[in-house]
Amino acid sequence: MDRINGADTVDIGGGKRGFQDEDLLGPVTGTEVTALWLNTVQEELLKIIEAAGLDADPGNWGQLATAIQSGSMNYAVATGTATALLAAFSPPVASLVPGLALRVKPIADATGASTINPDGLGVIAVVDRTGAPIIPGFWQAGDILSLVYDGANFRVMGGNTVVSTTFATT
Repeated sequence: MDRINGADTVDIGGGKRGFQDEDLLGPVTGTEVTALWLNTVQEELLKIIEAAGLDADPGNWGQLATAIQSGSMNYAVATGTATALLAAFSPPVASLVPGLALRVKPIADATGASTINPDGLGVIAVVDRTGAPIIPGFWQAGDILSLVYDGANFRVMGGNTVVSTTFATT
């Protein structure tokens, strides 16, 4: 997507192109709104709506909000193994930035320290919310994991934490 690109744009700060009103009584012309810009905005918005599995509905002015709330673009069923998750999102995750939130449904129970590779961006450790490695039984196949990238690892947020207890007998 790009900012408005027609004639008579104005700098709205930081070199960003913006709109200006036409002055019907003076020499100021309004910003030209091009078909390219309008089509770009339209398709960017519809991509979000359609990625959520919705059909464009001219009578529903809340579809964009519904699509964003669905979280469908940051959800994937993982493939790979119990300890090496692979996830393909639609549309693909473009980059790993701190705060990136993803939801993943693993196909196998956790068996120990784990990683995830979202959209081929690289293998990243999956840790619990405290930063500790995943332990066996931390999740079961079919759970939906809420993962947040902290800049180094994906932390599993919320849910149950499995506590490992060892008993000694004498």
